[in-house]
Amino acid sequence: MLYQTSHFIFFFINFIYTNNIFFTAKIRAIKFKICENHRMVKNDDGTVDSSAHPWFKPDQKKHRKHKISEREKHDKNATAKRSEQHQRSESTNG
Repeated sequence: MLYQTSHFIFFFINFIYTNNIFFTAKIRAIKFKICENHRMVKNDDGTVDSSAHPWFKPDQKKHRKHKISEREKHDKNATAKRSEQHQRSESTNG
């Protein structure tokens, strides 16, 4: 039994080294650090100012509601399509 266990451990270690599992993990850890983005501009103290980035726009909503025109309000087909989309989105939430 001891021979089988040690044989399995040897096989497992050999498998790890031949497939470079730990080696590739080390390379990835060096290349990409957690919570670090190459596009982010850092201050001298190491903090990141989010207002300096183009995706951060103060006083602007992230999701704008679709504004319906007067013509579209009275269009029966458009109204039916809107209500169907609304029902679909509500049904998938639960």
